Amino acid sequence: MNQDLLGIRYPPPGFQAEGPVTIGSEGENTNPSGNVTVDAYPTQGSGNAVSSGGVFERLAQKEDAIAPVQDNPTSYVWVGNKTWRLLDTIVEQIVNNLIGSGGETGGENPPEYLTELGLEGIIGQGITAPINLTPATATVYEAFTYTINKNVFQGGDVTLVSAPAGAEVSIGASDITVIWSPTHKGDHYIIFWVGNGKLLGRVASMKITVLPAETVVPVGDTVLVASSIAAGMLVNIYNDGGVPKIRPAIATEVGRRAMAFVTQNGAGGQTIVPKFMGTNPYFTGLVPGTMYFLSWTTPGQISPVGPNSGSGYLWQPVGVAISPTELELDIKNHIVRSA
Repeated sequence: MNQDLLGIRYPPPGFQAEGPVTIGSEGENTNPSGNVTVDAYPTQGSGNAVSSGGVFERLAQKEDAIAPVQDNPTSYVWVGNKTWRLLDTIVEQIVNNLIGSGGETGGENPPEYLTELGLEGIIGQGITAPINLTPATATVYEAFTYTINKNVFQGGDVTLVSAPAGAEVSIGASDITVIWSPTHKGDHYIIFWVGNGKLLGRVASMKITVLPAETVVPVGDTVLVASSIAAGMLVNIYNDGGVPKIRPAIATEVGRRAMAFVTQNGAGGQTIVPKFMGTNPYFTGLVPGTMYFLSWTTPGQISPVGPNSGSGYLWQPVGVAISPTELELDIKNHIVRSA
């Protein structure tokens, strides 16, 4: 019998590799109560003790839970059931079955691949609602109300993404209502997200063009020229006995204030289309970033300052220079001098 450094004897009394073992009190090898049988290997249905050597031998013979990867490990993926398959093979199978009409699962759980129908069940049907909704026109400082029928979204779930400042957008069961009093001219947009209730969707937008309050005539209409004008001039539109007419603007009186500009020459009696917004490219010597005013000395032209005298004369900002030759039209409310 051997002893370790602590004085504990090993192997324990009565130990043997297999077969009948007699266990008695410490230091003895007899047991009045009977014997304990040790099985050489794990045996199904046996209640006997098992030799540790036999257990390790059997473990060494047990099949791996996952079969080892052969060849290049990076080319294989584990597909379950202790099976590794080439990645290229798996991808090819998925693509073929998405295109084809084969069964979706083949009984596997989870499915081994998806058909086109199965993929649609996950991500839903595509959204075909229009990206650009019918545009609308509004007038600065005037109440604007507009209704969008939700049928244009073809049953998609509609969510508001963004809208101009101050606009109220109400999404109802069948319609979307927009209520707004715009304070700035130009193009403004309302943006919606149209989803299919699953993973697909698209963005839809509606453009609202806000025009100056004093256009006098509808945007795009031709106007009769009252007196000779040149391309680039700021112009005034007035009512001459029920007939709208156009003439050069000048800051000497309210009735000659600027309302638009023109992009072509015109003689008296001809017609021309005024532009109420946009870039006027017919100037020279402008300082970019500078606000310009309607001139009180030269009809149809601009000045970096307003008139410094003259009762009834106007201080009317008309735009900001964006280059030495271009003025971005931004006609604002005027101030009338009292002296």
